[in-house]
Amino acid sequence: YGLSIIYLRQDNPFHQPDSALKFILASEKAYSNSDEKKRAKLFALGIDSMEIREQKEKVSNHFFEQAKKQNTEAALNNFIAQHPWFKRMEEAKKFRNRVAFTAANQQNTWEAYQAFFLNYPEAKQSAEARHNYDRLFYEHQTKSGKVSDYETFLKEYPMSPYVNEAQYEIYALTTGIEKAEVYHSFIKNYPNNRNVKEAWRRVYVLSVTKNDP
Repeated sequence: YGLSIIYLRQDNPFHQPDSALKFILASEKAYSNSDEKKRAKLFALGIDSMEIREQKEKVSNHFFEQAKKQNTEAALNNFIAQHPWFKRMEEAKKFRNRVAFTAANQQNTWEAYQAFFLNYPEAKQSAEARHNYDRLFYEHQTKSGKVSDYETFLKEYPMSPYVNEAQYEIYALTTGIEKAEVYHSFIKNYPNNRNVKEAWRRVYVLSVTKNDP
């Protein structure tokens, strides 16, 4: 316990945070294994389980501040994994989430956003990450602008929020010529497309030109 205090202090040449953590964990274990007689002697010296926990928290707080200075997802995840007892763990996780989401924004790829919402589903930024992922993934899958790519996307990802957009692109690409038979062909080829009603309207407009019986 005493060594942990010495190693944590920064006003002496013995400052070694890793050693401070090592010895406070050893102290905690030794205290839990000691009998009542020994604990009474320690109490007379001002040492009990509460003091040990307080020192342990001070050590963890030091590591947390160091992780914050590094400002990287890896450093903060490492801290969270090694200090599960930290009282301010919720704050540590929120800070980690902000750092990780900033990194995902800087990469601005569907892979980065996917990794974020899969790794941190409880983060408040998870919904925005999912939204960005959906958009970028759709753009990636259909970047060629070919009808076949939009068809494949609809077949493989029917639950995507970009289904309607993909259907519209197919409609636009396959009805470039203003002819009734073109729109009719679209209707036959894509009967489940949300633009079928509009295609029928175009068939009617292009077919009934004189408005006579």
